[in-house]
Amino acid sequence: MNEIKITYGSVEHGLTTISAGANQLNANYSSNVGQNNILNMVDELNEMCVLADDLMNSYRALLTSNIQTTQSHISTLKQTDTSLASSMN
Repeated sequence: MNEIKITYGSVEHGLTTISAGANQLNANYSSNVGQNNILNMVDELNEMCVLADDLMNSYRALLTSNIQTTQSHISTLKQTDTSLASSMN
């Protein structure tokens, strides 16, 4: 029978590092470049900045959700591991 070995401390440290990085993601692009300019490129640049902000916010939300899910699964694995270990004794 094969076994799965998890180094919980390493996984939790990795999740903490990723979470800290996710919280530092910042995409505050100015959406009013060339405010009094009538060039189409400026309008397109402003639209791209808004899209980049939306994309960064979506990525941050997805990353946060994945971190929370992983933490939940790690907690469940710990509980199962503890339960199995105590039932073997």
